[in-house]
Amino acid sequence: SLLMEARELAPDDAAFVQAQAGLLLLYQADRAATLRELEVLSSRASDRRGEFKDAGSTLPVAAYVLWRRAGLAETPAEQVALWQQLLLDHPDAVVLQQTARELAHAKIAGLIEQHGATVYAAIEQRAAAERAEAGDDSQRLQRVGERFPHSAAGAAARARLLDLAVERGDLATTTDVLGSAQRADKLSPGLLRRVLEGARRGGNFGIARAVALRLQTMATLASDWPADNQRTYGELLPKLLPPLAETTWAPTPTAAPERSEEHTS
Repeated sequence: SLLMEARELAPDDAAFVQAQAGLLLLYQADRAATLRELEVLSSRASDRRGEFKDAGSTLPVAAYVLWRRAGLAETPAEQVALWQQLLLDHPDAVVLQQTARELAHAKIAGLIEQHGATVYAAIEQRAAAERAEAGDDSQRLQRVGERFPHSAAGAAARARLLDLAVERGDLATTTDVLGSAQRADKLSPGLLRRVLEGARRGGNFGIARAVALRLQTMATLASDWPADNQRTYGELLPKLLPPLAETTWAPTPTAAPERSEEHTS
């Protein structure tokens, strides 16, 4: 084909990637041919960028190849592994108007929901090893939570990071962990309790009250925050909410607006 000839005669990597992108569009309905051409693309230009119309953007070749391979993988475990690799290596690449991080999050969550946690088992083991190595290093804990948002080890890393942040009164880290957990849809009661405590100690009573109100819907659950001594949220919140309400909702006096004088002729 003309595209095949253009690829073979490409004067540089940019021209090669452009021709190969066209070939891949041509072979979309042929899985074997697509995988073959993805291998050709990866072996020659994995460190380049290119415009890929099926991805709707210009992105690193390596990110494009991972995205296509993930969609073509035969088993759920293989799909999860490729989506995870895309999340780790190219989280900010844009595919179909989403970041690779957002897309991979959704795909991994869907595969786990559909096929069970066993499809994620190999990644869970990797996450557990990185969590153990992180110890109490805040930066490494945050990295584990971001890299493995669907893992138990990632959740444990976020919880420990929150504990350390609360102890230090580090509100910025507290809100960062909250945002990360929201993106991964991993807002556990224990995490919310820690956010509440961190926000309360850090002086952000608006966040503290919002989280406390969320915990009201979990009143029968026991808190795992050490200072709570395993009391339920139903027992704890009546003591926490009044001071938060007083601080949050105290009205701020405002001066009445000045009225301009009306001049008549």
